[in-house]
Amino acid sequence: MKVVHVFNMNNDAYSIVKFMRKAGLEADLIIDKQDFGMTLPQWEDGQFAEGTDPYALKQRDLTTFNLLPSWIKVWDQTKRHGLPFSRSMNRVDLFQLVKGYDIIEAHVPFAAYAQFLSTPYVVYDAGWIRYLPYGVGFQDKLARRAYKSAKVVLVTNPDTFSIFDKLEYVKRTLFMPFLIDLEIYRPTRSRLEFDNELILFAPARHIWREKGNDKMLRGYTYGFGILSENQS
Repeated sequence: MKVVHVFNMNNDAYSIVKFMRKAGLEADLIIDKQDFGMTLPQWEDGQFAEGTDPYALKQRDLTTFNLLPSWIKVWDQTKRHGLPFSRSMNRVDLFQLVKGYDIIEAHVPFAAYAQFLSTPYVVYDAGWIRYLPYGVGFQDKLARRAYKSAKVVLVTNPDTFSIFDKLEYVKRTLFMPFLIDLEIYRPTRSRLEFDNELILFAPARHIWREKGNDKMLRGYTYGFGILSENQS
């Protein structure tokens, strides 16, 4: 069986496909050249030098793709920039890339397009469902139709099951947490020395409005009496 995972969040998708291949599946990954540098697959394997600024990386620069394995295909929307019907032709290019596979694992935004192909597909939801049911635009309607037609929706965020449970058009869901390579990310002794009694490590590349890290930090600091409720 040949499986293809079609973006978004290329670094997360990379981990998924890498472990599919370790499990013996013939799996490929398609990434979007126009996505921003933080999503490059090389982050997952630590291939960038320490201190590299993810926001300074230009994914459109071909040099960033030199280290990609052969099972990663790049969808290039820039080659027809400025030409008539470029957007439509870019979609045709993408559909050509997914030809020949037995099943498609569709991430945002390809989940909306997969429904127009004859290949069976599953939707990989990493949070789009938080906005999708309430949108009134054409893309939102298209996405809802895609979720309805999918064989199954893979759910990465447990808190979104409360949303899925209310949606009649989603037929089947399956919990699939984000994959982590434990050979790379594992407990180890820190080489850093701290004088603090309490150390809280809570990184996230997303803005606080999106992920709410500030609420977690405040919760810990209030709980340990470091900050009062009136302090920000």
